Amino acid sequence: IYSHFGKIKKIPSNIGELNQLNYLTFFSHSINEIPYSICKLDKLEFLSFWSNDIDNIPDCLFTLNRLKILNLIGNNLTEISKEIDNLENLEKLYLEGNQITELPESIYHLPKLKEISLGGNPLKNPTEIKKKFEEKGIKVNLK
Repeated sequence: IYSHFGKIKKIPSNIGELNQLNYLTFFSHSINEIPYSICKLDKLEFLSFWSNDIDNIPDCLFTLNRLKILNLIGNNLTEISKEIDNLENLEKLYLEGNQITELPESIYHLPKLKEISLGGNPLKNPTEIKKKFEEKGIKVNLK
């Protein structure tokens, strides 16, 4: 499902019934909450909430272990859960344009991560963060 440039403010709770879904994106809406029912979509490989108003990620999202790409660009996130390391198949993580100041240590232990984008966040130690990712061969964008 690809939905863009709309006026969606709330995702229906029955979205979890779409249990064969592997691609879901809500681009440039006014969504401020990810419903827990999304965590039932255990076949998801691509999940994007680009340019919404989300300020919190439900911990259950970190049980979607088939997820390869997670895009949360342009929201109101201030933190990332330490549970992120449960996303063992995650290859690309896009977090730019949020309000994140620190990253959990567990984020450096994502075994398949190849790329992370963090630009536009008020990170406390961007040089150290970049170094940690690059030491693991992960492409990092801080711009």
